[in-house]
Amino acid sequence: MYLNNFSVMHVEDDQDIQDIVRYILEPKVKNIYFASNGKDALDIYDKHKPDIILSDINMPYMSGLDMSKKIKKKDPDIPIVLFTSFDNPDYLKEAINTGIDKYIEKPFDNNMVCNTLDCVAKSLYLNTEKKNMERMLQTQSKVAAMGEMIGNIAHQWRQPLSVISTIASAFPVKIDLGKEISQKEILDYSNKIVEQVEYLSSTIDDFKDFCNQSDKLFSSFNIKDTIDKTVNLTKDSFINNSINIVLDIDDFIFLQKENELIQVFLNIFNNAKDAFNINEIDYANRYLFVDIKKEQENCTIIIKDSAGGIVDEALQRVFEPYFTTKFEAQGTGIGLYMTHKIITEHYNGKIEAYNEQYNYNDLMLKGAVFKIIL
Repeated sequence: MYLNNFSVMHVEDDQDIQDIVRYILEPKVKNIYFASNGKDALDIYDKHKPDIILSDINMPYMSGLDMSKKIKKKDPDIPIVLFTSFDNPDYLKEAINTGIDKYIEKPFDNNMVCNTLDCVAKSLYLNTEKKNMERMLQTQSKVAAMGEMIGNIAHQWRQPLSVISTIASAFPVKIDLGKEISQKEILDYSNKIVEQVEYLSSTIDDFKDFCNQSDKLFSSFNIKDTIDKTVNLTKDSFINNSINIVLDIDDFIFLQKENELIQVFLNIFNNAKDAFNINEIDYANRYLFVDIKKEQENCTIIIKDSAGGIVDEALQRVFEPYFTTKFEAQGTGIGLYMTHKIITEHYNGKIEAYNEQYNYNDLMLKGAVFKIIL
């Protein structure tokens, strides 16, 4: 039985029925709590947070339906099972509108109670497992994106560290050669070091902002700035892979979690980068186009590469979890899955993937297109 994983609250003003339910359920559930009316049940719910609620309808002080409405406002997903004789159609209609999950008809027997609650517990168990899996996938996707970013930042840091190292080495060399160092040289070198340190600091800030998962609040941001942040996090990696980024972006203000949209763009950008190398696209024909247009209340985002496209049998599966066409060491198969989840569930948008052949600067190119409507 699934019931032994969960706690149950039974709400009933008839002590005889409460004793029967205690006898039936106590050996089969994780914990059981009792209340004699809806008002007391609310206090017990706030204190113990039971997983499943079993309740009568007609009770003093507060009915089972009124209690269910108040609890559903606090937790819309909590399963509630009502004892009913269905002798009042208005009760039935109100119960349906309240979102009651199951009913147990009176008079009831032991098996009826156990089977009904175990069915509810099974559904609750499977939903809990699904949520745990979603959280694990989200964490894996975030870690994978962070790994990509660390690699990108490593590329970005090489040049400024090289500049700082060269400047730092110049002073002892000049001293060893007996050369004087003028105040102007010291000032110029100092300014260059400060400039490079500020650049290094900015990359740390970008990385820290992306990794900050404690910020659960929405923020207002312009999608132009979001693309700029994504490009800054990937540009050195793109330069090293001879990929040209072509941007055409309208202003569009969102009130959302910007980090999630950055993760979407990073996933698509990095998939394109890998596709260029896997398909061995000529360096002269490597392009990534980002086109963002404001269309009334919608924002249409087109991200298109020239990496040759996605094979037909894989095109229909790109948003499935753990599906990847890359070598095992190159991909986890969760980046585009999380991209789809963020767009459709968190942003209430749409995303699709398809291949397209097109002309750019007299070059005939072919690649994958990700179209997002927010």
